[in-house]
Amino acid sequence: MSELIRHIREREREYLQLLKELVELESPTHDKKLVDLAVDRVERFFREQRARVRRIPQRDLGDHLVAEWGEGEKQILFIGHIDTVWEQGTLQRMPFSIENGVLRGPGCYDMKAGVVQGMYALQVMNELGMKPACKIVFLINSDEEIGSPGSRALIEELASRSEYAVVAEGAIPPDGRLKIERKGCGFFDVTIHGIAAHAGVNPQDGASAIHEFARQALYLESLTDPEKGTTINIGYVQGGTRANVVAERLTAKIDLRVSTMEEAERVVPLILGLKPVDPRTKITVQGELNRPPMERTAGNMALFKKVRELAAELGFRLEGAGTGGMSDANLTSALGVPTVDGLGAVGGGGHSEDEHVLVDRMPERIALLVKMFSEIGGIDAAREGKLPQ
Repeated sequence: MSELIRHIREREREYLQLLKELVELESPTHDKKLVDLAVDRVERFFREQRARVRRIPQRDLGDHLVAEWGEGEKQILFIGHIDTVWEQGTLQRMPFSIENGVLRGPGCYDMKAGVVQGMYALQVMNELGMKPACKIVFLINSDEEIGSPGSRALIEELASRSEYAVVAEGAIPPDGRLKIERKGCGFFDVTIHGIAAHAGVNPQDGASAIHEFARQALYLESLTDPEKGTTINIGYVQGGTRANVVAERLTAKIDLRVSTMEEAERVVPLILGLKPVDPRTKITVQGELNRPPMERTAGNMALFKKVRELAAELGFRLEGAGTGGMSDANLTSALGVPTVDGLGAVGGGGHSEDEHVLVDRMPERIALLVKMFSEIGGIDAAREGKLPQ
């Protein structure tokens, strides 16, 4: 065990207490009052660590927080979100607990432990008198679970001025691999208008929105390409009124996942351009690519290589893999900013009642962030271009 990891492990009680406080400050995305209480606690921590703190007020959702530590024009961006998918009161059935080295509680893995690890890395550097390789900018946002609508511009602004970005989402379970690829995601709402008629008396006068959607569903399925990582899921359908009425209207929600922008550029126009087979029906589609994919760019892979080397110096092996989910890393990577994700908690069960964090793995993650902040000041690889798969 490295001396740095040992130093951190000896202070376990401190960062676990901080994590306990944040988990017990329930922060469902749409409850501004509760989220702001969690932001208050994070803000107090950064001020105690002598960071320069800027709070960005939001009208309907929780405030965002930007904390800067260190000097100079060059900067590193650390991104974590404080909102969760869990509604107020979840603590009653999922209380904060630690048993046999497994920590549980709503939002612990996704992603309050990751936020705490970044915060505590700063505290360790202060305690040990360590200097960052360049200025560190911590962005704690409050709307990631709904796609970062109010923080996206802020994320992109800060990322565009950064040497690289670190996103502290939970690592890939069960072994803690980093996330070096993420699929892009698009959401689409489809509405089909048909013509109502009596299903027994004059069905020929009707044009069923449901029948039309059945044809469209087969077409949508034909657009998938699993070998390229392109999938389409029709996750919600509602239409019609009664069994004896030709359906006049149908609505559906579609989820698109793509591994490359090339595929997004192929499929998105086809979804938006759906044409009716039955000319008596009308189709409208609204939606867009919400997040571009995080691809294996030269910059991303060069950063991952450096992070893996630092992990080896600390005495543990670190691997990377892809995931179908999305995060704020999709946004920073799409700008060409070298990005590494999954540097948060080792655990699993995100968005489920099995959500958990492996306490014994937290010191190595904190130590890794300390090493990154103090030793990686930039990435030599060009920001453009992809490495071969």
